[in-house]
Parts: sequence; C-alpha cells; structure tokens
Amino acid sequence: LVAALFESAIKYDSEKATLLLVRIASNPQTSVYIFKAGKVDQWLSVKPKMAINMLKLFIALINSDSRVREFLFQQPNLATFFANIIRTNDCDSIVAACWAISKNMMTLEFATALVDSGFLPMLCDLLNLDKNEDPKRYVHFLNIFTMIAQHVYHEKFNQVGETLLKMISNKSPISYYCIISLAAICAYVETHATILNLNIVAVLNRYSDNGESKKYKQKIYDNLKKGGLLQNINNLNNSYLILFFMLLY
Repeated sequence: LVAALFESAIKYDSEKATLLLVRIASNPQTSVYIFKAGKVDQWLSVKPKMAINMLKLFIALINSDSRVREFLFQQPNLATFFANIIRTNDCDSIVAACWAISKNMMTLEFATALVDSGFLPMLCDLLNLDKNEDPKRYVHFLNIFTMIAQHVYHEKFNQVGETLLKMISNKSPISYYCIISLAAICAYVETHATILNLNIVAVLNRYSDNGESKKYKQKIYDNLKKGGLLQNINNLNNSYLILFFMLLY
C-alpha cells in the first residue's frame, strides 16, 4: 500500500496520496512502513514542485520519532531536497523547511552540504530582497542563516551584512535577530571591511533594547578587534584627535 501511495505521490503528483502518507508517518507505530517501502532516496530527490508535498511528509516523520529524525538528517541528498524547496519560491514552504532544519543540530558537514547544494546562496538572496518581508518569516530565515554561518563562510555574507545593518539602522522590529546574525558573520575577517565601511559601531550604539543584545554586540566588537581593522580605525581616530589638539594649542 505504501509503495503504491509513493508511486501516486511522486509519479502523478497526487496530493491525496501524499496526505495519506503523511497520516501514516504521523503515527510512531506506523511510520516505520514509510521506510520499509524503500523510497526515501527517491522522494528526497523529487523536483522542486513535488518537493513541497514531500516536505509535509518529512516534517511528519521528524515529529514522530527522534530516531527517525536522526536517520533522515543523515541522508546525503537532504541538502539538495531543501535547496529545491527554496527554488519553488513558495514562502510558506521555505519557512517550513527552515523550521525543519532547525529541529536538528547543525554540523560542519551538513552546513557545507547546504552551501554546495545552493541552499545557502539562495537563502542569502532571500535575505537581501528589496521587498518588505513579513518579520516572522524573516526571523526563520535568519535563524537558519545564523546556524549555517557558525560553521562555514560564503562570499554573499558581505551583502547580507549590509542588509542587516540597514534594517537595524531603520529600527526594524527584528533588529535583535539581525544583530545575532551579524555576530555570526563577523567571525570571518572577509566581512570586516564591508561592515566597518557602513559604520557598524555607530549603528549598534544607536540601537537599544535594554541590554538583550549586549553579548552579541560585544562578540561583534571582539571579532572586529581580532581582525585588526577596528583597532586601526580607533588608532587613526586618536591620531586625528592628537593632531587637532596640537593645532588648537
């Protein structure tokens, strides 16, 4: 029965078949039959359009049993599956995919796979869109972005840093989460010149949230000092002050 449902869901894109599979997967006592059908690799490799339906199955499975979640997150084509979700441009599905990813601990191996599959670059593009995104959706994007950024670097981090600083400067309601993400990408010296040119110190000093973001701000400053550029700017500013007073007197 399960094999027949998979054939209908994958070959004919049957939503009814998918919903029946989700019902079977949601019950810990019957979810095992999903794996006995031997179709895991096949349904994780479907095209973007079908991936939306298969995401419902994936979420049902990881919610049914922790061992099932561990098994699925070990699948070599999982990163490509999530990348295909982003390729659909379906915002609700992308948010659901980000939520699903957050249910498991991020590792260097999986973070690297998310980069190689195109998931992270496309996520960066989503974060950089000019249109006003629903803050609640954006927080899900930022959460996964931060989880990945704690393990790997990508050249698009600079553009994301510009976007985050602009949001903080414009007093976005999710500025706190933007600062957390900034703290993650500041671990990479490749981002320092860009964010310092955007006057990150002044932007963070103007932002106040009763100390909630204090430790993340400090992490940003510490990383910038380690990179050397912040110290150089401070030294340059001090030199100008000394010169000013010398001319004054």
